[in-house]
Amino acid sequence: HFADFIEQSASYYDFADKEPERVYHALVLGMLVNLQSKYKITSNRESGYGRYDIMLHPLLENLPAYIFEFKKYDHRIDASFDDALDHAITQIREKNYANQLKAEGFKNIQLIAIAFKGKEVKMCWESV
Repeated sequence: HFADFIEQSASYYDFADKEPERVYHALVLGMLVNLQSKYKITSNRESGYGRYDIMLHPLLENLPAYIFEFKKYDHRIDASFDDALDHAITQIREKNYANQLKAEGFKNIQLIAIAFKGKEVKMCWESV
């Protein structure tokens, strides 16, 4: 649904500046605001061995926790668009971003990687 939303409502020029990752970050952060009654939402904070993009800390026991990482496709680094997506999910794992949520006692943690190339978006997720 997110990819469809971007394709239908955004312009290529919305993501054409020098730091398009910040545009995606701000867009998703803004979309998550309506979850404040169920989640504590944090952005660009340190956890594990690095700094995650967005983290959702559940305020209710039955809800999962989420970690988001955004990655821009860069043809100089990534062999393919899918490689950018793999780099994002690998970064979450290798930098141990889930460390903070685990320390807070959360057991159902969802890792969400979002890669983008202009308006094209790919997403993957896994459970910890």
